[in-house]
Amino acid sequence: MLRITGTIDNLCFYKMDGQYYVRMKSSLTGKRVKKDPAFSATMRYAGFLADAARIASAVYRKVNADQQVKGLYRKITGEAMRLLKEDQTIADVTGLLEAKYVKTAAAPKAQKSEKPVNKVISFAEAVLERVFTATATAAAPSIPCRLPAPAPT
Repeated sequence: MLRITGTIDNLCFYKMDGQYYVRMKSSLTGKRVKKDPAFSATMRYAGFLADAARIASAVYRKVNADQQVKGLYRKITGEAMRLLKEDQTIADVTGLLEAKYVKTAAAPKAQKSEKPVNKVISFAEAVLERVFTATATAAAPSIPCRLPAPAPT
C-alpha cells in the first residue's frame, strides 16, 4: 500500500483518521469562488457570516463573565446571521442582541414570582433530597445494598 500525502499530477493523496485516501484534484480555486458570478450567493453569505461574527464578538465581550457559557458566542453569531439575512442593519442587529444578552447593573431586579419553579434535578439529587427530607418520625428509608460474600478462610 502506498502511504504518501501530497499532490501528484491530478491526484491528491491525504491521510484522515489514520487512513490514507486519494482523490481527484479539484478545479475550484479561491480566486474563482471570489470572482465567478456563479458563486455570488456564496460570497454574499460569507459576507453575512463575517459581519455576524464581528457583531457577536462585540456583544459577547459585553456579556458578564459569569454568563459566558459554552456555545453562547455561536448562538449570538447565528442570531446575528439570521437578522442580517432579513436585511437589518448592523447597528440594529447589534442593538437587538445587546438588549437580549447584555445585562446592565442598573437594571431593576425582577420580583420573585409566586408560581413554583420547575427545577430539573439529577436522579442522585432526587434520592439525596428524599433521604435528607424524611420526617423525624418516619423510619429512615432503606436502600438495598448487595455486599460481596465473605472470602472463605
